[in-house]
Amino acid sequence: MEKLAAVAWRQRRLLLAEGAEIQKNMEFFESDQRDREREEAERIATSSNSLNSHGLIGEIRNPDILERCQDLLFQLRKHIKEHGFNLELDKRILEKIYGDRCESRLCEDLYDSYESWLATSEAPEEERLREGYSLPAQCRRNILRVIDEEIVRLRRNQEARASVQTARTQLEIMCRNIPDSPGLDHLLRYEASLERSFERTLSQLVGLQRMRLGQPALPKPEVRHLLS
Repeated sequence: MEKLAAVAWRQRRLLLAEGAEIQKNMEFFESDQRDREREEAERIATSSNSLNSHGLIGEIRNPDILERCQDLLFQLRKHIKEHGFNLELDKRILEKIYGDRCESRLCEDLYDSYESWLATSEAPEEERLREGYSLPAQCRRNILRVIDEEIVRLRRNQEARASVQTARTQLEIMCRNIPDSPGLDHLLRYEASLERSFERTLSQLVGLQRMRLGQPALPKPEVRHLLS
């Protein structure tokens, strides 16, 4: 009886262990995912080759990189609004976001708009009057408007990605309602071992009780292996 109680207690511990394994997989999944994203963002931000090729904008699938791009755009906007165009300073920010201008691109981006409005603002007065170009102050307002539109675009991108990621995370958590393969295999083997031990002990107990009552012992089941 004591052995049966011990096996039953171990089976109860098995259920607790299974619950803990599931809880561990579910509770720490999101935090582990955020740690991986931060590590990836740090690696990208410190990789000069990655930045020179396509800039941070090519890695905005990472939420930390996307947020970094928005911060840089706010810095660019603030600088242009307060001090006007400064190619040397502005170029450093724009290249961090959009990469090297030497790379062939399929579509225009904010960097192209910046270069266009910069060239317009620096056009000679005679050419400005002849071609009807905007005044330097208007060029500055135009690029600020373009920067605002880019910030809004990235913010919408961030919201859309966050919605998709939330749905994906919830599905992943649901999939983790059972232990992962290594943990599950270990628990199943332990459970099978406990069940065999319980059955053997129970069979021994039944045999002893029959002996005390003067009853014949039950025959052991005969197992035959059939060979094809």
